[in-house]
Amino acid sequence: MTQEDKRSILPKALSARLLRQYRKWQRRTPVFLRNLGSRIDPETIFICGNYKTGSTAIGALLALAAGQKRILDIFWRTPGSVKIKLLKKELPLEWYVNRYRYLFSKKIVKEPDLIFYMDQLLALFPRGRYVFLLRDPRDNIRSILNTIHLPGNAEDLTEEQLNALPGSIWRLAMEGRLFGVQGENYIATQALRWNRILELYERYADQMILLKYETFRQNKAAEIYALAEQLGLPIKANIASRVDDQYQPKGDHSVTWLEFFGRDNLATIESICRKKMDQYGYPVS
Repeated sequence: MTQEDKRSILPKALSARLLRQYRKWQRRTPVFLRNLGSRIDPETIFICGNYKTGSTAIGALLALAAGQKRILDIFWRTPGSVKIKLLKKELPLEWYVNRYRYLFSKKIVKEPDLIFYMDQLLALFPRGRYVFLLRDPRDNIRSILNTIHLPGNAEDLTEEQLNALPGSIWRLAMEGRLFGVQGENYIATQALRWNRILELYERYADQMILLKYETFRQNKAAEIYALAEQLGLPIKANIASRVDDQYQPKGDHSVTWLEFFGRDNLATIESICRKKMDQYGYPVS
């Protein structure tokens, strides 16, 4: 029985409390203790792309179907100073892998921002396997903004809104101070980021498996089984009853893109992303 299966049989309230306590313990445990007995898996499966592309659900369901261990959002599991330096590309990935090798001891590693490190990642894990997740930029950006409780129709973000964001990383992301992606306002910045991430995928497309969020949503179990087959993972569990588990808070889909973004911001996204939207089957409204 996997850890996910064991957790699922506990009462939900108890399970959530134990998980919070475990994560608190993890944060307080010295790195050298967490590294004890951990060996880097040279054939790790990496799941990357933009934020809010279904990566948490896909990573969890893939691990469940294949009976493998997984870890999510590894950059967010490290101290703030290290995390910021990583996201600003001020630290080499090799240092990070060796310093936090326990994070790379699981078969499946989900970290969206690893897409910006693909050159280093391929050099460090030549036998690794790579999955790239893609989502319509209008849904993708709306979901990101829903997550951090920001509107989509503002001309730009105020200092008060930026200060209220959950952590400095989100502020850097909204201001475009990560990975050299900065637009005229926060919407343009997110649209440019979507483009940039897709350009990186295209650079390494022959070494990555593409899965569109919309395709996954149409038949979750079938897509996970197909992905496992592509990755060479035998199916060990039926996940049909688990595909609708809520792995992340739901975004607000009660309004249209036009209602959420307003005419100007929606036009900004579609103008910046139009070429690649056409290329990947996301028609402009």
